[in-house]
Amino acid sequence: MSPPHILIFPVPLQGHVNSMLNLAEVLCVSDLHVTILLSDYTHNRLLRHASLDSRFSRYPGFRVATISDGLPEDHPRSGHRIMDIVLSLKEVGGAQFRYLMESTDALSDGGARRRVSCLVMDGVLSFTIPVVKEMEIPYIHFRTISACSFWPYFCIQEIIDAGEVPLKG
Repeated sequence: MSPPHILIFPVPLQGHVNSMLNLAEVLCVSDLHVTILLSDYTHNRLLRHASLDSRFSRYPGFRVATISDGLPEDHPRSGHRIMDIVLSLKEVGGAQFRYLMESTDALSDGGARRRVSCLVMDGVLSFTIPVVKEMEIPYIHFRTISACSFWPYFCIQEIIDAGEVPLKG
């Protein structure tokens, strides 16, 4: 039987994609099948400006699938317009994700690989949950923030108890 098939779906922002590509590589080293779902725009940028193909060429179980982020090609996707990506993806992503999963039998390549065994998604991509629940696919929310950004979540009570929050001006 073929190995488990993990679908990784990052928010199409550089830091999120980089973290999820690192996770994909770790999973590939473990001989799992891994599909990373990227926006068309992000995928094209990675092909033009990064070594995505050569980085993953030694992992036969790795592949990329794409969907549209819903924005026009000439949208800047940076600076003060960066949230447009997330908002647009939340608007159009649910239907696209459903279509992708249903039309490809959960990315099984016509039976050449297992159907998706688990979805690892960025925390804000909750529109995927109804689809994977219906298909009985387990899912994991993966937060891609750095350790220095994550640590305050564990310390907030101590900061409040010390009187450091709320800030006094």
